[in-house]
Amino acid sequence: MRKIIHLIFFLVMAASCFGQKINPYTYTYKGKTVYGKVKVVSSNQDFKVKIVNSSEDISIIKTEHSPRNKGEWQFVESGEDIKVKLVSSGEDFTVKFATGRSEVRDSGSDSFDKKIDPSNCTFHGIPLKGKVKIVTSFADFNVKEVENYQDISIKVVDNYPDDCGEWQFVDSYPDFTIKFVESYPDVTIKFVNNYPGIK
Repeated sequence: MRKIIHLIFFLVMAASCFGQKINPYTYTYKGKTVYGKVKVVSSNQDFKVKIVNSSEDISIIKTEHSPRNKGEWQFVESGEDIKVKLVSSGEDFTVKFATGRSEVRDSGSDSFDKKIDPSNCTFHGIPLKGKVKIVTSFADFNVKEVENYQDISIKVVDNYPDDCGEWQFVDSYPDFTIKFVESYPDVTIKFVNNYPGIK
């Protein structure tokens, strides 16, 4: 009888651990903080994260400066607080990047003026699909996430980023590099679950 009770207790504890989500008061997941300086990696991650547009576990604000508040992420290449792998399934938790306000593209920022070629899905000749690395300097181009009027819709995939707007985030051997910015982006993007590409 005692063995059965111990087995039931173990199963309950295991289920609660696997079903655990982010603590809304401490911004931790399984005891580890989920904000601060973040490095995107393809292996040996602290968390697997899926980007969504709604029903997120946590809203994230991207910052270019040292993150001081809960929910702020600064993407870095070294000196990270946490390492995340961006996935399309099997995530530990989901995130939505919050802008804090609705975004409207400037009237002079037509995609053709930005040298985006919709027919080839390229920006200045760089295909807007493939393996992507987030960097803090010397990026191939700067991107800003917006809620509306994006230049391109992006779907994060785990493998085979072969179609326009499909990005696989890696920490080595990228096809191109990007830097997230809050102003003066080269390309505006919106993360989507379906129908990536340039509309």
